[in-house]
Amino acid sequence: MSKRPLVVIAGLPNVGKSTLFNKLIGRRKAIVHRLAGMTRDSVREKVIHEERIFDLADTGGFFEEEGEMILLTREKAMDVAREAQLALLVLDGRREVLPLERELYRLLKKIGIPILVVVNKTENVPPEKIDSFLTEKNPFNEEALAVSAEHSEGLYELLDTIVEKVTSLKRLPHRT
Repeated sequence: MSKRPLVVIAGLPNVGKSTLFNKLIGRRKAIVHRLAGMTRDSVREKVIHEERIFDLADTGGFFEEEGEMILLTREKAMDVAREAQLALLVLDGRREVLPLERELYRLLKKIGIPILVVVNKTENVPPEKIDSFLTEKNPFNEEALAVSAEHSEGLYELLDTIVEKVTSLKRLPHRT
């Protein structure tokens, strides 16, 4: 049996990666906490959308600080990204893009993985600010979508876009 395509969620701590993961898989599997750094190992789960199936991986956040655990978490996240067919680079829509996010973007590009920018936590952000980020102020020149994982906004569009971008997704077999 062939392996399912993998989509990896990457980003800094507390941008909502684990909340997004849990919402997309339809249940709580990844730890969600206000304290940064709760996710250290990647967590994977199968996702089915529009009769297409893929694996989704939540990874630990990229910290600015150094330290053995932080470097190990970062390397584990990059190992998962190397296996993936698509990376979701999750940003916090309430603030500007940080230099470390630009560095993470460069690392993902160096791997050669396609990237979809997911601007999360947009529920209380003025629409014009989000619109400008998605168009002329997008520093990555990649397709970007606005979501609010916590409020389940924009998730179907995100899933549709994932299915569109990962062309190797398998259809579920039809039962007779």
